[in-house]
Amino acid sequence: MVGDIGHLTTETFETAQTLYDEIIRNLASDKTISEAAETAFGVPAKDLEFVNFAEAIAEFLRFNFAVQDTRFHRFVFGDGELNDNEIAGGLIFYGKGRCSQCHNGPYFSDLDFHAIPSPNSMFGKNGFGVDLGRFNVTNNPDELAKFRTPPLYNVTKTAPYGHSGAFEHLSDVIIAHSDPLAVLDMREIGAVQRQGIYQQLRLWAGEPVAESILVDVEIAQLVSFLGTLEYQSRLDIVSPNLAD
Repeated sequence: MVGDIGHLTTETFETAQTLYDEIIRNLASDKTISEAAETAFGVPAKDLEFVNFAEAIAEFLRFNFAVQDTRFHRFVFGDGELNDNEIAGGLIFYGKGRCSQCHNGPYFSDLDFHAIPSPNSMFGKNGFGVDLGRFNVTNNPDELAKFRTPPLYNVTKTAPYGHSGAFEHLSDVIIAHSDPLAVLDMREIGAVQRQGIYQQLRLWAGEPVAESILVDVEIAQLVSFLGTLEYQSRLDIVSPNLAD
């Protein structure tokens, strides 16, 4: 996101503070937002800090995106029904596709870190379109380009996909799990980024999904199954840009 503001090209405490200050100025200049924040936190708009808006966003996420019942839950624990494609996709998810090796537990995530080859986009956390993933925290070379397994609730509604949003379609990111070279165009990225992809491929070879090959119909069935993990958020909010 640093690359979205032209004069910010580093990730330092000074850069972060500059970014925070710019965000605060933008928010405070919006009368609707600043008045709501004043009411919520009981302080004048001029005294609002970045942490106030961060807390407001966190509370909104907890309220609006709390996990709810899904068609899959009703199928497993109640009297809900799934169609043939959704059932076939579920069998692939828990069987041949090995998806549940990482996407497991109550949130469909082991909350661990894995290497799935995916190109970076924009500036990249480490610059030059590169993001070293978990390595940025641990400095462990075995964790280069590893990212936390995302939960799958509402995954069919939350494009783009991949750690950098490089995949527009859910089917493409599924292919990237089991046959990454089918969706990676090495001609479209620079030499530094290609080196990162080679590193990802080396680590990916040790992941459970590297041993599964899925054909088109199976990928479509997986997408159908993932649609059973949808639920309606409590507030129906449409982005002004999307509404135009």
